[in-house]
Formats: sequence, C-alpha cells, structure tokens
Amino acid sequence: MPRTPAGWFCSYIGESGGHLQMIGFTEEERLTGFLDVLEMQEGSSEWSMLYRVDFRRVVEQYPGIRKTRREFPYTGLRFSRGTGRKIEYLDLWPMYVVRGTEESEEHGLLLFRIPGKIMCYSTESQDFSIVHGREPLAAGTDTYEFSWYDFSPYNPSLFAP
Repeated sequence: MPRTPAGWFCSYIGESGGHLQMIGFTEEERLTGFLDVLEMQEGSSEWSMLYRVDFRRVVEQYPGIRKTRREFPYTGLRFSRGTGRKIEYLDLWPMYVVRGTEESEEHGLLLFRIPGKIMCYSTESQDFSIVHGREPLAAGTDTYEFSWYDFSPYNPSLFAP
C-alpha cells in the first residue's frame, strides 16, 4: 500500500463497479469538511483520486454535526491515559460509494450519515439530498448511528429466483 500523508485516516473501504474504493482524510480536512475518494485502478496497486468531496454546505445547513469530545484514550492497540484534550470533529460518516460509469452515462454517488439522516452526494451536480431521516428523538440521542461496515448494498443476484 502506498504511503499516506501524516495523520491520514481511512474511514471507508469498499467496492463498486468492480473497483476498490477508499475514503480518507487528515484531521484538518475532516474539520473543514473535505473527504478524498480514492480508487485502485484495474491491474494496478496504486490509488488514484476519484473524487474530492466538499461538505462545507452540509456543515452550514446542519451546524449540529460539528461536535467536541474528549480524546479517545488509546494509541494504536495499547490503552493509555490520554491527554484529556478535547477534539473537535464532524459527526459525518461515509456509508457507500456508487461508482459512475461512462458507458451507462451514470454519475457517481456517495451515501453518508449525519445524526438522524442518511444523505446522498451527487458527484456530477455536487448537490446533497436526504435519502431517509427524521429529527433525533431527544437532545443528545441519534436515530441513526451507522458506519460503512453496517451497510450492505442491495444485490439483485442474491435474491433472483
């Protein structure tokens, strides 16, 4: 695997259209609302940039996704006391990448979660839309707490008679 920038974090890895995709960001990119969608080219072991997603409009529309928490007390696989510092983050997680194809003239989509909503980002129009959601049940509780590994796309071949 190629070297990643210092502080780079992988938040999703999956497959769409026969291609392996990975989503990641640095801490600074995460706070400003940017994600990189990388793709492994066929017959290659190199990652290349597929999309760079700008979530600043989502952060403006839903300011409640900007949160603060205490530093998680572990480093690597070893638990430590942690520094106790507060970390600012966006409560926004990618769930699935749908790769667009030139042959079918379809464009890529990114499904992601914010508290209480599952949303979709269109790579062509760079617009966001709500796929499903409602307001959180009570202050501090979320209706949806899904990550990419909780999500399985529908595959009609599994259910065909």
